[in-house]
Amino acid sequence: LKVALINLSHSKYFSTTYGIIAINVLIYLAMVLSGLDFLEPDSLKLIDWGANIRSHTLEGQWWRLITCTFLHYGLLHVGMNMWVLSDIGLFVEKMIGRWQFIGAYLLAGIAGSMTSLWWHEKVVGVGASGAIFGLFGVFLALNATGHIDRVLQQNLQRKILFFILISL
Repeated sequence: LKVALINLSHSKYFSTTYGIIAINVLIYLAMVLSGLDFLEPDSLKLIDWGANIRSHTLEGQWWRLITCTFLHYGLLHVGMNMWVLSDIGLFVEKMIGRWQFIGAYLLAGIAGSMTSLWWHEKVVGVGASGAIFGLFGVFLALNATGHIDRVLQQNLQRKILFFILISL
């Protein structure tokens, strides 16, 4: 299995975006199989899984800034985030490359988690939205520099607007 994963990761057909989606979905399934409600999981149990909450994260559990980006609050949450990630992620990954994509995704996820800590004193934070919004930022930067075909630009802009409206 290890050799197969190494060969797949070096393949030009392997998509890091699909890998991140798989990780998110597998973690969600593990949460549900462990007893969390698939529509509205208990916030205290999400904390046990690594959700971001000021009282824990600022007291030395810094890893929550990353783990929370792979946890989701229910089926609709994971479904919407992964749907949007598949569109914007595949596009951005193709434009900037695998390693830059991973870096942008993780940095944006951490920045979103830190913003959540600053903004919310007692909210349990989960989800890939911060990372996805960061990918929107990369898209906008590519768009501003003229690296995106006009038809692709209009299609993605509609999807981005829809995701922003749903998120708000």
